[in-house]
Amino acid sequence: MKLDQENPDHQKPSISYKDLFIFMKPYLAQHWIIVALLVFLVMSLAALSRAIPFLIGQVAERGFQQRDAAFLSLAAFIYLGIELTKTIFQFSQFSLFSLLGNRIIHEVRVDLLKHTQKLPLEFYNQNSTGRILTRLTNDPNTLSELFTDGIVAAFVQSMILISILISMLIISPKLTFLSLALAPFFTYLAYFITEKIKVILTDQKKKLAEINGFLSESFNGMKVIQLMNQQKNSRKQLRDLSQDYWKLSMKSVKTYALMVPSMNLLNASVVISSLFLAGSAALKGEIALAALIAFVLNSQDIIHPLRDILEKYQQFQNSLTSADRMKALFSQKEEEFNELEESQKKFKGHINFKNVFFKYRSDLPFVLKDINLEIKPGSSLALAGRTGSGKTTFISLLLRFYDLTKGDILVDGESISQVSKLDLRKRFALIQQDPFLFKGTLEDNIRLGDESLSHEKLQKALVSVGFDQYLARTGRSLQFDVAEKGTNLSLGERQLIAFLRVLARDPDLVILDEATANIDSETELLIQKATQEIMNQKTCLIIAHRLSTIENCDNMIVLSNGEILKQGSPRELLQQSTVKKEIEAALIKELKT
Repeated sequence: MKLDQENPDHQKPSISYKDLFIFMKPYLAQHWIIVALLVFLVMSLAALSRAIPFLIGQVAERGFQQRDAAFLSLAAFIYLGIELTKTIFQFSQFSLFSLLGNRIIHEVRVDLLKHTQKLPLEFYNQNSTGRILTRLTNDPNTLSELFTDGIVAAFVQSMILISILISMLIISPKLTFLSLALAPFFTYLAYFITEKIKVILTDQKKKLAEINGFLSESFNGMKVIQLMNQQKNSRKQLRDLSQDYWKLSMKSVKTYALMVPSMNLLNASVVISSLFLAGSAALKGEIALAALIAFVLNSQDIIHPLRDILEKYQQFQNSLTSADRMKALFSQKEEEFNELEESQKKFKGHINFKNVFFKYRSDLPFVLKDINLEIKPGSSLALAGRTGSGKTTFISLLLRFYDLTKGDILVDGESISQVSKLDLRKRFALIQQDPFLFKGTLEDNIRLGDESLSHEKLQKALVSVGFDQYLARTGRSLQFDVAEKGTNLSLGERQLIAFLRVLARDPDLVILDEATANIDSETELLIQKATQEIMNQKTCLIIAHRLSTIENCDNMIVLSNGEILKQGSPRELLQQSTVKKEIEAALIKELKT
């Protein structure tokens, strides 16, 4: 379930260039017209670029040596036409490559998000937020650079390099091979330097992932950092990580600097060889002056595409690493939602746990053991027990965030394993202790993008718990802007929003992680009213944190070490001193935490 067995940034990418092409092929296929236009433009530009050395050679021979003034005028217009055509083609090429790259990266990022939304909670429990964010942000950005810069340069320069070699071979195959005799040596030297840079960049990615993970953890735990006065220690950790990243960056710069002199030596060797060999051939009358000039100009041009290709090689390596990690994310098994089996049927709310056993991993002990329980339609069940007794796992199994190890859970006589997860979660509603709110209005946070909820339903939900009057007293409305994570609302108000989400949607079964500690009395009354409103209408499972809530439930179970210690009527169980002490101890501990 983890993204990698170890840290992916320590590992050499297992994906090849062929695998990268296969990975990107479906996205490229959707834009084949743009791809075809780009191939045409690149090949045309390469041909046009080689026409200029040929034209200059002809100008030197016919225009100056043979004193052909008419040809000089014609050559000037031809040169102007070539440059204008190149300008138009280059603009079109750049625009189309940018368009293609941005479209593909947009589609990749959307597909990544869509896939991660379907992954089970177990995946998020085993992988840090920083690492997942890196997969959805930095890695697609690296691919974006590949398309908008890397592929443009590599493909264009490859075509130019091929056209240069063809032009030189047409003039003289013998001179071409002799002039380029030292090219393989210097090319291998540049390749060796590039491989060194690739290793450094891999370490940089690892360090950047550590920085992202550290910052994500720090922001999420800022309350603890400030409470425990850990700001100085946190800054020191970030400085140490940033210092390591800076050292790797400088090492990369210094190593890359070695490539420049090696390329300059290659350029010098090719040009000097061309001048000497082609000049000697021209003096002997073996080639014409126009051919000599064209050959030397072409040999001088050969260094630029070769250098660009080697420079982009390391970018391809970065893209391979990013593609490898995204491929690993795509390979994570999605939850089986069975979307085609979704139905509109409603649940009556009859729930049966039959010999339920569960463990999170095969090498871990059972979290729940031999749970047998019946919850009748329209009734309310209180779950009580100390921290770690299995209450949260109990709920997670019912919502199919995890699958049972042994046994079965039935809803209205049907095994939940046979019910679509979309159906199941559509008919259940979960209200958590500290509900998550999104940036937007109060209405946005109640609707959660569901435009099918009418304004009348929203108003009815507000009135049912008296929240409409509360808003009026506080001078707010449904259009009140909620800050990120609902930080401009109290805990009680955030809980009320969670209740309103449930009441507006009218689910069949409700799971309530009830907690009203540390909230003002007015909001607490509204929450209690909302709780009672739901308990009167629906089948309810309540992780209880207050004795008053337990007393209002129809039934109760007390969990201890994953087993049902006691079950029955709350009033009867609370009369048993041992049970009451167990529950009170559990509630006090829950409220403190």
